[in-house]
Amino acid sequence: MVTGIIYDDRYLQHKTGHHVESPDRLIATMNLIKEMNLLESSDFTLLEPKMATVDEIKWVHDEDMIEKARLTSLKAKGGKLQCLDLGDTVLSEESFDVSLLAAGGAITAVDAILEGKVDSAFALVRPPGHHANQFRSSGFCVFNNMAIMAEYALLQENINRVAIFDIDLHHGNGTSDIFYDRDDVLFFSSHQDGRSQYPGSGFPDEIGEGKGEGYTVNVPLAPGAKDDVVQEIFSQIIKPVFLQYDPDFILGSIGCDAHHGDPLSGLAFSFQGYGNYVKGFKEIADKCCNGRVALTLEGGYRVDNVAKIVVNILHALAGKELPFVEDATASGDNLKAYHRKLMKTLKKNLGKLWTF
Repeated sequence: MVTGIIYDDRYLQHKTGHHVESPDRLIATMNLIKEMNLLESSDFTLLEPKMATVDEIKWVHDEDMIEKARLTSLKAKGGKLQCLDLGDTVLSEESFDVSLLAAGGAITAVDAILEGKVDSAFALVRPPGHHANQFRSSGFCVFNNMAIMAEYALLQENINRVAIFDIDLHHGNGTSDIFYDRDDVLFFSSHQDGRSQYPGSGFPDEIGEGKGEGYTVNVPLAPGAKDDVVQEIFSQIIKPVFLQYDPDFILGSIGCDAHHGDPLSGLAFSFQGYGNYVKGFKEIADKCCNGRVALTLEGGYRVDNVAKIVVNILHALAGKELPFVEDATASGDNLKAYHRKLMKTLKKNLGKLWTF
């Protein structure tokens, strides 16, 4: 199996000043990838991203939103950083073009798999995207790279159903909003409960609407949730739904900020927890869609941890042993009981469509 790594140094040109979403995230990640000689291994290959066109961005975003991002980026000329929308999304002069390249990197991941260049792929891009909805950029995100990637996949021959998993600390609200009333995209997000974490959404009763009812699955994790809780939810909720949906392609939004050491995190994933989580989705893909899995990077703000999580996930995609394993304790009885009650609620809410 060959896993593609989509990356370009131009992603570092999206400057954000003293902000947690900084170029250092990708610098540290690529440094570790090179230190471990992954690019010299036959298991991995480096791929150059294409630049998305504005017309491709329009698949999921309103024209006024796109123009606002372009004009805001122009205002940053000369190093005068600008804030887009709510003020948490910082743009530099180069950010608009880099955002097109980020969306293009996600498209490149799908292309590389469908063209047979690689078996799976991970687009190491920035800015991230999963908080951007049709009309608004927010949460450090300019354009929704994942939604654009999904739309691109659905345009391809014999791709009729796409399943998305989002395992960021934060609910992938933008992606959820874009596909909320559709049944050609199954969207799943695990995240810290919105009552204690941005963006305050992603609750168990948010299951889609219209023909999309039942095709949105939200698992709001209680603060402190660890690997064992996630694996139980995966086996009882996520895996059955994904297998019944039988997607033609699986896509993943990877946020490294659910790790216990992330400065924004209230969750407690381990390095190997991330690798095993993705390994589970890869096993589903092997059964449903010839192993086709394409990932894109979202959050994660302790740069050394981001690097180790990404490398673990790359090994999981390639079917290799995870190189970074840390001591991982079990969740307490109260946390286990809370999440088992949550699973009962999820099964009730989703039971009209899925069998558990």
